Amino acid sequence: MIFSWIFDNFIISCHSRLLSEGFVLKILESKNIGFCFGVSRAVDIAIETSKNTNRIVTFGDIIHNPQVVEFLENKGIVSIDNLDDINDLNQLIIRSHGVGPKVFEECKKIGVKVIDATCPYVARIQKKARYC
Repeated sequence: MIFSWIFDNFIISCHSRLLSEGFVLKILESKNIGFCFGVSRAVDIAIETSKNTNRIVTFGDIIHNPQVVEFLENKGIVSIDNLDDINDLNQLIIRSHGVGPKVFEECKKIGVKVIDATCPYVARIQKKARYC
C-alpha cells in the first residue's frame, strides 16, 4: 500500500513533466514490484517482534524508506542512532543493511539482546569483508 502510493505519485509527476516537454509516456506495469527480500524480512521481523512488547528500538532506520519508517513508528517501532539511547530496554533490532561488529560487542557488554534483521546477503558480504 505504501509503495503503491509512492509509485503512483512518482508516475504522475514524471508523466506531467514529460507531457509538458511533448513526450508520450507508455506505462508498463511489472508483474513483480515491491521491496527486496532483505528489506521485507527486516520489516517482518520488526512487526513480529512488536507483537510481544510495547516498544521496539532499531539501530538506525530499519530500511531507507521514510514512509515505511513512519508506518513502523506508528506501531511503536522507533530508531536510535546511539546505543546510549537504549535506556531501560533490553533488546535491539539491527537494521536491514547491518552494522559493524563493534555494535554487537557493545550490546553484549551492556546486556542488550540483539535481534539481527540484517539482510542475509549483506551479512555474507560483511563476513567476507572481515577476512580481507
